[in-house]
Amino acid sequence: MKYQIHTIDWASGHKRLRELRERVFVLEWQLSPTLEFDNHDEQAFHVVAKDESGQDIATARLTSNGEIGRIAVKPQHRSLALYKAIFKKLFNLAREHHIDHVFIRCNLDGVEKMTRYGYQRHGKVFMEGGIPMQRLVYPSNQTVQLPDIRQLH
Repeated sequence: MKYQIHTIDWASGHKRLRELRERVFVLEWQLSPTLEFDNHDEQAFHVVAKDESGQDIATARLTSNGEIGRIAVKPQHRSLALYKAIFKKLFNLAREHHIDHVFIRCNLDGVEKMTRYGYQRHGKVFMEGGIPMQRLVYPSNQTVQLPDIRQLH
């Protein structure tokens, strides 16, 4: 399946982005909407993926400090190919905006696997929505190494 991934700004696309993220994080993961939406959304770089029929199937964001997150993909579209395309687009955005390193928030269970891909621990373990998380960092100018998506928010 082919995907189209485009950048979208929060001001014009917030309804579409909120719908995708609410479906995945609030309804499926049972996260609080107050945790899911924050003051970074308005300034972040957002992407939206569409399927061959033009339907929105996924979104993710890159904050101005380089944090990749809020990767929400409709369950029936979760595939390695789509995740790779999303991460490639986000890494390209980071390079375009002169962001030297990208950060991800990883479920503590996935940290060891991620360090084998070259991601480095950054900061202390913290709790998010009752889940222990670790922030990881990776240079944006290197080849994109796809993290274990199941462990991210």
